[in-house]
Amino acid sequence: MLALALVACKGKRDDGGHGSAKGSDGSAAAIVVDWAACESALEDAAVVPFADVATKLITGCKVCGEWAPILDWNRRQEDGGPRRQAIIDAMSRCGAFCDSTAKTYFMGTLDAARGTPSQKPWVELGKECKQGVSALPDPRFVSGPYFALDRIARAAVAHGGKAARLAAQVEVPLPALTLSGVGVELPKVDALARAMRYHVSVLGDQLFYGGLPRAKLGADGLTVSSGAKPYPGDQLTESTAVASADIAIVAPKAMRATRVIDAIELVERRNRDAKAFLAIAGAGTLPAPHGLAIQLVSSLVATPRRLVINDAMTVEELAAAIVQLADAKPGPGAIALVRAKGGT
Repeated sequence: MLALALVACKGKRDDGGHGSAKGSDGSAAAIVVDWAACESALEDAAVVPFADVATKLITGCKVCGEWAPILDWNRRQEDGGPRRQAIIDAMSRCGAFCDSTAKTYFMGTLDAARGTPSQKPWVELGKECKQGVSALPDPRFVSGPYFALDRIARAAVAHGGKAARLAAQVEVPLPALTLSGVGVELPKVDALARAMRYHVSVLGDQLFYGGLPRAKLGADGLTVSSGAKPYPGDQLTESTAVASADIAIVAPKAMRATRVIDAIELVERRNRDAKAFLAIAGAGTLPAPHGLAIQLVSSLVATPRRLVINDAMTVEELAAAIVQLADAKPGPGAIALVRAKGGT
Protein backbone atom coordinates (compact mmCIF):
# COMPACT_ATOMS: atom_id res chain seq x y z
CA MET A 1 0.00 0.00 0.00
CA LEU A 2 1.70 3.14 -1.21
CA ALA A 3 0.57 6.74 -1.24
CA LEU A 4 -0.44 8.13 -4.61
CA ALA A 5 1.26 11.25 -5.92
CA LEU A 6 -1.58 13.14 -7.56
CA VAL A 7 -0.82 14.67 -10.92
CA ALA A 8 -2.91 17.70 -11.90
CA CYS A 9 -3.99 18.36 -15.46
CA LYS A 10 -0.95 20.47 -16.34
CA GLY A 11 1.47 18.31 -14.42
CA LYS A 12 1.61 20.54 -11.34
CA ARG A 13 1.78 19.09 -7.82
CA ASP A 14 1.74 21.03 -4.59
CA ASP A 15 1.39 18.23 -2.06
CA GLY A 16 5.11 17.66 -1.59
CA GLY A 17 4.82 14.25 -3.23
CA HIS A 18 3.02 12.67 -0.26
CA GLY A 19 -0.24 11.97 -2.06
CA SER A 20 -2.43 14.26 -0.02
CA ALA A 21 -5.39 16.26 -1.29
CA LYS A 22 -7.69 18.84 0.22
CA GLY A 23 -11.15 17.80 1.28
CA SER A 24 -14.17 20.09 1.17
CA ASP A 25 -13.40 21.27 4.71
CA GLY A 26 -9.85 22.24 3.76
CA SER A 27 -8.21 19.37 5.64
CA ALA A 28 -5.59 17.13 4.11
CA ALA A 29 -7.02 13.79 2.98
CA ALA A 30 -4.36 11.14 2.36
CA ILE A 31 -5.00 8.86 -0.60
CA VAL A 32 -3.60 5.38 -0.24
CA VAL A 33 -3.51 3.04 -3.22
CA ASP A 34 -3.70 -0.73 -2.89
CA TRP A 35 -1.14 -1.47 -5.57
CA ALA A 36 -1.45 -5.23 -5.12
CA ALA A 37 -5.13 -5.00 -6.09
CA CYS A 38 -4.34 -2.60 -8.91
CA GLU A 39 -1.64 -4.87 -10.34
CA SER A 40 -4.03 -7.81 -10.11
CA ALA A 41 -6.64 -5.82 -12.08
CA LEU A 42 -4.03 -4.91 -14.68
CA GLU A 43 -3.08 -8.59 -15.01
CA ASP A 44 -6.74 -9.61 -15.36
CA ALA A 45 -7.23 -6.99 -18.08
CA ALA A 46 -5.16 -9.19 -20.38
CA VAL A 47 -7.46 -12.20 -20.04
CA VAL A 48 -11.02 -10.94 -19.45
CA PRO A 49 -13.36 -10.35 -22.42
CA PHE A 50 -12.38 -7.14 -24.22
CA ALA A 51 -15.68 -5.46 -23.29
CA ASP A 52 -14.90 -5.98 -19.59
CA VAL A 53 -11.39 -4.47 -19.53
CA ALA A 54 -12.45 -0.96 -18.47
CA THR A 55 -14.73 -2.26 -15.72
CA LYS A 56 -12.02 -4.57 -14.39
CA LEU A 57 -9.48 -1.75 -14.18
CA ILE A 58 -11.80 0.80 -12.59
CA THR A 59 -13.11 -1.71 -10.05
CA GLY A 60 -9.70 -2.93 -8.98
CA CYS A 61 -7.48 0.13 -9.32
CA LYS A 62 -8.70 2.97 -7.11
CA VAL A 63 -5.88 5.44 -7.50
CA CYS A 64 -8.03 8.39 -6.40
CA GLY A 65 -10.12 6.67 -3.77
CA GLU A 66 -13.69 5.58 -4.55
CA TRP A 67 -14.73 6.23 -8.14
CA ALA A 68 -18.48 6.21 -7.44
CA PRO A 69 -19.06 10.01 -7.36
CA ILE A 70 -17.28 10.36 -10.71
CA LEU A 71 -18.88 7.34 -12.36
CA ASP A 72 -22.39 8.20 -11.07
CA TRP A 73 -22.13 11.96 -11.64
CA ASN A 74 -24.98 11.89 -14.18
CA ARG A 75 -27.55 10.49 -11.75
CA ARG A 76 -29.47 13.21 -9.97
CA GLN A 77 -29.14 13.27 -6.19
CA GLU A 78 -32.91 12.81 -5.74
CA ASP A 79 -32.60 9.61 -7.81
CA GLY A 80 -29.81 8.21 -5.65
CA GLY A 81 -26.88 9.96 -7.29
CA PRO A 82 -23.96 11.62 -5.47
CA ARG A 83 -24.15 15.02 -3.83
CA ARG A 84 -22.71 17.89 -5.82
CA GLN A 85 -20.01 18.39 -3.19
CA ALA A 86 -19.07 14.72 -3.35
CA ILE A 87 -18.43 15.10 -7.07
CA ILE A 88 -16.29 18.20 -6.48
CA ASP A 89 -14.29 16.41 -3.79
CA ALA A 90 -13.72 13.32 -5.94
CA MET A 91 -12.62 15.37 -8.93
CA SER A 92 -10.30 17.48 -6.76
CA ARG A 93 -8.75 14.38 -5.16
CA CYS A 94 -7.95 13.19 -8.66
CA GLY A 95 -6.38 16.45 -9.82
CA ALA A 96 -9.09 16.90 -12.45
CA PHE A 97 -9.08 20.67 -12.71
CA CYS A 98 -6.00 22.03 -14.45
CA ASP A 99 -7.04 25.59 -13.57
CA SER A 100 -9.90 27.54 -12.04
CA THR A 101 -11.54 28.02 -15.44
CA ALA A 102 -11.78 24.26 -15.97
CA LYS A 103 -13.48 23.86 -12.60
CA THR A 104 -15.87 26.73 -13.32
CA TYR A 105 -16.85 25.29 -16.71
CA PHE A 106 -17.27 21.77 -15.34
CA MET A 107 -19.32 22.71 -12.31
CA GLY A 108 -21.25 25.38 -14.20
CA THR A 109 -22.62 22.80 -16.63
CA LEU A 110 -22.97 19.93 -14.16
CA ASP A 111 -26.45 20.44 -12.76
CA ALA A 112 -28.15 20.93 -16.14
CA ALA A 113 -26.49 17.80 -17.55
CA ARG A 114 -27.34 15.43 -14.70
CA GLY A 115 -30.14 13.06 -15.57
CA THR A 116 -29.72 13.66 -19.31
CA PRO A 117 -27.61 12.03 -22.05
CA SER A 118 -25.38 15.13 -22.14
CA GLN A 119 -21.63 14.88 -21.48
CA LYS A 120 -21.27 18.67 -21.49
CA PRO A 121 -19.25 18.98 -18.23
CA TRP A 122 -16.66 16.50 -19.51
CA VAL A 123 -16.49 18.11 -22.92
CA GLU A 124 -15.80 21.47 -21.27
CA LEU A 125 -13.13 19.89 -19.07
CA GLY A 126 -11.52 18.32 -22.13
CA LYS A 127 -11.52 21.57 -24.08
CA GLU A 128 -9.82 23.44 -21.23
CA CYS A 129 -7.35 20.83 -19.98
CA LYS A 130 -6.69 19.00 -23.27
CA GLN A 131 -3.86 16.47 -22.83
CA GLY A 132 -4.20 16.81 -19.06
CA VAL A 133 -7.29 14.61 -19.35
CA SER A 134 -6.34 12.77 -22.57
CA ALA A 135 -8.62 14.99 -24.66
CA LEU A 136 -6.37 15.28 -27.72
CA PRO A 137 -6.95 15.42 -30.62
CA ASP A 138 -10.52 16.15 -29.48
CA PRO A 139 -12.66 15.70 -26.33
CA ARG A 140 -15.30 13.39 -27.78
CA PHE A 141 -14.45 10.42 -25.52
CA VAL A 142 -14.01 12.29 -22.22
CA SER A 143 -16.45 10.97 -19.62
CA GLY A 144 -16.43 9.72 -16.05
CA PRO A 145 -15.10 6.23 -16.87
CA TYR A 146 -12.65 7.62 -19.44
CA PHE A 147 -11.28 10.08 -16.87
CA ALA A 148 -10.88 7.26 -14.33
CA LEU A 149 -8.88 5.21 -16.85
CA ASP A 150 -6.74 8.25 -17.65
CA ARG A 151 -5.83 8.61 -13.97
CA ILE A 152 -5.20 4.88 -13.58
CA ALA A 153 -2.81 4.95 -16.53
CA ARG A 154 -0.83 7.93 -15.23
CA ALA A 155 -0.65 6.58 -11.67
CA ALA A 156 0.42 3.09 -12.75
CA VAL A 157 3.26 4.38 -14.92
CA ALA A 158 4.37 6.86 -12.23
CA HIS A 159 4.35 4.05 -9.67
CA GLY A 160 6.71 2.07 -11.89
CA GLY A 161 7.71 -1.58 -11.68
CA LYS A 162 5.09 -4.22 -12.32
CA ALA A 163 2.20 -1.74 -12.48
CA ALA A 164 3.89 0.31 -15.19
CA ARG A 165 4.88 -2.76 -17.17
CA LEU A 166 1.37 -4.19 -17.10
CA ALA A 167 -0.29 -0.86 -17.90
CA ALA A 168 1.77 -0.51 -21.06
CA GLN A 169 0.18 -3.71 -22.37
CA VAL A 170 -3.44 -2.69 -21.77
CA GLU A 171 -5.82 -1.57 -24.48
CA VAL A 172 -9.48 -0.68 -23.93
CA PRO A 173 -12.33 -0.42 -26.45
CA LEU A 174 -14.05 2.96 -26.74
CA PRO A 175 -17.57 3.90 -27.83
CA ALA A 176 -17.98 4.66 -31.53
CA LEU A 177 -18.54 8.41 -31.28
CA THR A 178 -18.48 11.01 -34.01
CA LEU A 179 -16.64 14.29 -33.49
CA SER A 180 -19.83 15.80 -32.06
CA GLY A 181 -19.83 13.11 -29.36
CA VAL A 182 -22.86 11.31 -30.79
CA GLY A 183 -22.85 7.54 -31.03
CA VAL A 184 -25.08 4.98 -32.73
CA GLU A 185 -27.69 3.30 -30.51
CA LEU A 186 -26.99 -0.36 -31.22
CA PRO A 187 -29.20 -3.42 -30.66
CA LYS A 188 -28.74 -5.38 -27.45
CA VAL A 189 -29.01 -9.16 -27.51
CA ASP A 190 -27.97 -11.86 -25.08
CA ALA A 191 -25.52 -13.70 -27.28
CA LEU A 192 -21.83 -14.29 -27.77
CA ALA A 193 -20.01 -11.20 -29.04
CA ARG A 194 -16.45 -10.58 -30.11
CA ALA A 195 -14.15 -7.60 -30.35
CA MET A 196 -13.67 -6.02 -33.76
CA ARG A 197 -10.97 -3.70 -35.08
CA TYR A 198 -12.77 -2.50 -38.22
CA HIS A 199 -16.24 -1.24 -38.93
CA VAL A 200 -18.60 -0.27 -41.70
CA SER A 201 -21.03 2.25 -40.24
CA VAL A 202 -24.41 2.99 -41.79
CA LEU A 203 -24.96 6.66 -41.02
CA GLY A 204 -27.96 8.14 -42.77
CA ASP A 205 -27.76 7.33 -46.46
CA GLN A 206 -23.98 6.90 -46.43
CA LEU A 207 -21.58 4.10 -45.52
CA PHE A 208 -18.29 4.75 -43.71
CA TYR A 209 -15.29 2.47 -43.17
CA GLY A 210 -12.38 2.56 -40.76
CA GLY A 211 -10.97 1.36 -37.46
CA LEU A 212 -13.01 1.21 -34.28
CA PRO A 213 -11.59 3.50 -31.56
CA ARG A 214 -9.41 2.04 -28.84
CA ALA A 215 -7.14 3.53 -26.20
CA LYS A 216 -3.79 2.46 -24.79
CA LEU A 217 -2.61 3.28 -21.28
CA GLY A 218 0.59 5.25 -20.81
CA ALA A 219 2.46 7.91 -18.89
CA ASP A 220 0.34 10.67 -20.42
CA GLY A 221 -2.96 8.94 -19.76
CA LEU A 222 -4.80 7.46 -22.72
CA THR A 223 -3.73 7.46 -26.34
CA VAL A 224 -6.69 7.02 -28.68
CA SER A 225 -6.36 5.32 -32.04
CA SER A 226 -8.87 4.28 -34.68
CA GLY A 227 -6.71 3.74 -37.70
CA ALA A 228 -5.75 6.29 -40.33
CA LYS A 229 -8.71 8.57 -39.64
CA PRO A 230 -10.86 9.14 -36.52
CA TYR A 231 -14.27 7.48 -36.38
CA PRO A 232 -16.31 7.18 -38.53
CA GLY A 233 -13.42 7.08 -40.98
CA ASP A 234 -13.82 7.57 -44.73
CA GLN A 235 -16.88 7.13 -46.86
CA LEU A 236 -17.09 3.57 -48.20
CA THR A 237 -17.28 3.52 -51.98
CA GLU A 238 -16.73 1.06 -54.79
CA SER A 239 -13.05 2.06 -54.80
CA THR A 240 -12.35 1.82 -51.05
CA ALA A 241 -9.68 -0.69 -50.00
CA VAL A 242 -11.21 -2.97 -47.34
CA ALA A 243 -8.99 -5.07 -45.08
CA SER A 244 -9.08 -8.86 -45.04
CA ALA A 245 -10.43 -8.88 -41.51
CA ASP A 246 -13.51 -9.19 -39.34
CA ILE A 247 -15.71 -6.12 -39.80
CA ALA A 248 -18.53 -4.92 -37.55
CA ILE A 249 -21.54 -3.53 -39.40
CA VAL A 250 -22.55 -0.60 -37.21
CA ALA A 251 -26.17 0.43 -37.80
CA PRO A 252 -28.75 2.16 -35.55
CA LYS A 253 -31.16 -0.32 -34.02
CA ALA A 254 -34.21 1.49 -35.43
CA MET A 255 -32.86 1.57 -39.01
CA ARG A 256 -34.28 -0.67 -41.74
CA ALA A 257 -32.40 -3.97 -41.71
CA THR A 258 -32.07 -3.96 -45.49
CA ARG A 259 -29.42 -1.25 -45.06
CA VAL A 260 -27.25 -3.88 -43.38
CA ILE A 261 -27.51 -5.94 -46.57
CA ASP A 262 -26.37 -2.90 -48.56
CA ALA A 263 -23.29 -2.67 -46.37
CA ILE A 264 -22.49 -6.39 -46.58
CA GLU A 265 -22.85 -6.43 -50.36
CA LEU A 266 -20.44 -3.54 -50.76
CA VAL A 267 -17.92 -5.14 -48.38
CA GLU A 268 -18.08 -8.37 -50.41
CA ARG A 269 -17.49 -6.48 -53.64
CA ARG A 270 -14.46 -4.73 -52.18
CA ASN A 271 -12.84 -7.77 -50.53
CA ARG A 272 -14.10 -11.35 -50.60
CA ASP A 273 -11.81 -12.24 -47.70
CA ALA A 274 -13.42 -9.72 -45.32
CA LYS A 275 -16.01 -11.13 -42.92
CA ALA A 276 -19.04 -9.13 -41.79
CA PHE A 277 -20.69 -9.30 -38.36
CA LEU A 278 -23.59 -7.24 -37.04
CA ALA A 279 -22.50 -4.78 -34.36
CA ILE A 280 -24.29 -4.99 -31.03
CA ALA A 281 -23.95 -2.91 -27.91
CA GLY A 282 -21.11 -4.11 -25.74
CA ALA A 283 -21.53 -4.32 -22.00
CA GLY A 284 -19.22 -2.75 -19.47
CA THR A 285 -18.30 0.66 -18.13
CA LEU A 286 -17.40 2.04 -21.57
CA PRO A 287 -19.97 0.49 -23.94
CA ALA A 288 -18.20 -0.07 -27.25
CA PRO A 289 -19.51 -1.85 -30.36
CA HIS A 290 -18.88 -5.57 -30.53
CA GLY A 291 -19.66 -7.99 -33.32
CA LEU A 292 -22.39 -10.58 -32.87
CA ALA A 293 -20.31 -13.71 -33.31
CA ILE A 294 -22.19 -15.06 -36.33
CA GLN A 295 -20.83 -14.20 -39.75
CA LEU A 296 -23.25 -12.59 -42.19
CA VAL A 297 -23.11 -12.80 -45.98
CA SER A 298 -25.29 -11.65 -48.86
CA SER A 299 -27.74 -13.86 -50.74
CA LEU A 300 -25.10 -14.36 -53.45
CA VAL A 301 -23.03 -16.56 -51.13
CA ALA A 302 -23.94 -20.24 -50.89
CA THR A 303 -24.75 -21.23 -47.30
CA PRO A 304 -27.48 -23.47 -45.83
CA ARG A 305 -28.68 -20.90 -43.30
CA ARG A 306 -30.65 -18.07 -44.88
CA LEU A 307 -32.71 -15.30 -43.30
CA VAL A 308 -35.32 -13.37 -45.29
CA ILE A 309 -35.34 -9.62 -44.57
CA ASN A 310 -38.29 -7.42 -45.47
CA ASP A 311 -38.50 -3.65 -45.53
CA ALA A 312 -40.37 -3.52 -42.22
CA MET A 313 -37.67 -5.28 -40.19
CA THR A 314 -35.40 -3.10 -38.05
CA VAL A 315 -31.78 -3.73 -37.20
CA GLU A 316 -32.83 -4.54 -33.64
CA GLU A 317 -35.26 -7.17 -34.94
CA LEU A 318 -32.57 -8.46 -37.26
CA ALA A 319 -30.21 -9.04 -34.33
CA ALA A 320 -32.86 -11.07 -32.52
CA ALA A 321 -33.69 -13.05 -35.67
CA ILE A 322 -30.02 -13.91 -36.26
CA VAL A 323 -29.68 -15.29 -32.73
CA GLN A 324 -32.94 -17.23 -33.06
CA LEU A 325 -31.89 -18.80 -36.36
CA ALA A 326 -28.43 -19.65 -35.03
CA ASP A 327 -30.01 -21.38 -32.03
CA ALA A 328 -32.48 -23.27 -34.22
CA LYS A 329 -29.86 -24.28 -36.78
CA PRO A 330 -26.50 -24.37 -34.99
CA GLY A 331 -23.38 -24.67 -37.05
CA PRO A 332 -20.15 -22.96 -38.06
CA GLY A 333 -21.44 -21.61 -41.37
CA ALA A 334 -22.46 -18.05 -42.09
CA ILE A 335 -26.05 -16.77 -42.32
CA ALA A 336 -27.08 -15.26 -45.64
CA LEU A 337 -29.38 -12.24 -45.51
CA VAL A 338 -31.91 -12.44 -48.31
CA ARG A 339 -34.13 -9.57 -49.41
CA ALA A 340 -37.82 -10.42 -49.41
CA LYS A 341 -39.42 -10.43 -52.85
CA GLY A 342 -40.51 -6.94 -53.72
CA GLY A 343 -37.99 -5.45 -51.23
CA THR A 344 -35.49 -2.78 -52.19
